[in-house]
Amino acid sequence: MIAYLVNTTLCALLLYVIYALLLENENRHFFKRIYMLAGLVFSLLVPFIVLDINIPKIPANLEMFYNIPPDETIVSGADQYYFAETATESGNSSSVLHVNYFLSLMVIYITITSLLVFRLLRNCRQMLIQVYNNDIVEYKGAKIVLVKEKIVPHSFGQYIFINAEDYYGGLVPEEIISHELAHVKQHHTYDILFIELLIAFGWFNPVFYLYRDKIRQNHEFLADEAVIGNNKAIILDYIAILLNYIPQNKKMNFTSNFNFIITKKRLVMMTKTTSKKRVWCSSIALIPVFIAAICVFSTKTVAQQNVSLPTQQTNGSAGILTQDDKLKEFNQIFEKCITEKDGRKMFNHSYFSKDDLNRMKELFLSMSSEQRDILPITFERYKAPDKKIPTRELFESWKDPAEYGVWLDDKRIENSELNRYQYSDFSLYYVSRLTQNAKNYGIHVYQLNLYTTANYNEMKVREEIDETLRLVPNIKRNTTQ
Repeated sequence: MIAYLVNTTLCALLLYVIYALLLENENRHFFKRIYMLAGLVFSLLVPFIVLDINIPKIPANLEMFYNIPPDETIVSGADQYYFAETATESGNSSSVLHVNYFLSLMVIYITITSLLVFRLLRNCRQMLIQVYNNDIVEYKGAKIVLVKEKIVPHSFGQYIFINAEDYYGGLVPEEIISHELAHVKQHHTYDILFIELLIAFGWFNPVFYLYRDKIRQNHEFLADEAVIGNNKAIILDYIAILLNYIPQNKKMNFTSNFNFIITKKRLVMMTKTTSKKRVWCSSIALIPVFIAAICVFSTKTVAQQNVSLPTQQTNGSAGILTQDDKLKEFNQIFEKCITEKDGRKMFNHSYFSKDDLNRMKELFLSMSSEQRDILPITFERYKAPDKKIPTRELFESWKDPAEYGVWLDDKRIENSELNRYQYSDFSLYYVSRLTQNAKNYGIHVYQLNLYTTANYNEMKVREEIDETLRLVPNIKRNTTQ
């Protein structure tokens, strides 16, 4: 999602900069309108365009995969190694905190978006209420709504809103009504609603606000052009009307209104013409821009071809490792971290140096699937365990403190606290017999790890967003669980 937002924003910004450099000062208002709307839609869709790229397979930078949880060890029996996760009292892991942070951001986003959508719907409702509560006059295919309040003439959909007293008193110049009629005929309301919806759902994106200002400005150029037409002689009279007709109330942001601010740019646009040569040149120049945007901001699927690459031996000599050499070196690094205690082999990942861990990952990624199957440990993405809901009878048996030590969502709790829950409140559990070297040996017979449904759902979310490689036991080799 983050990659999509970044690509969309950068693409929209690129097209906006091109608009400011090549089109903004041109008297091609209809083309500019199409360009800005198409540019926004294109920016939203371009990340979904998929480009296939064939490149040689190069070893990845393994530094980014270094993510080993601190509370896991590997123990072994009969030369078969497996994980023993030790319960902690320090709360959720950093990954769970990351999920909580992500969920908090989602709550903030949904709250602000809901408020903005509600405001937009409320404003539309207010406009419709004015339509139904006031007199309407047909005017050249549009409908003039005569309201009692002193307002600035503005339009929404097929309706033009004008103060009734000013309209019947002949105080509203015909040019102003024609200006608003142009907004109606050219359906500018749809453009405004489109950009307002984008801002409601993408309020954090500053590029959308830049587009909104330029779209509204271009609407004024289009309306001025419709009023003046080919009769350049009325420009001075039209400007005088703009200067003399003073607005009497604040306009509504999402409507098309008569703009009384006479800027130098707007005056220039009333008299400016663009040569056909310049039109063709600027139009052709946009073609490579869109092609480049597709190449840069689309989604790439990379088909990697296996190639033999030179690899450094652990003793420093250069050469190309065979598959057998890779397996031998991997096991040598692994064996460095094996110790024996009470006749049992113990392995702890904390004994690894960072270089050793990265080297093991590099060797692992270069091995065949057959070789990976015979390794004592392996590397893989995080995967949430399958759901495991306890029965009522099993849940009741866990309340015996002499039999079970209970950890709830990785926090140590008293067995009596289980009375606050129902068996259906949990979606995952593990039960393991404590060994003699366990911290709580002699206090409990079994260790119980319980996970609530909310915590399990966070695991599933983490599975979707976590792409890092983790050190895990090789389940295919492990038969002593």
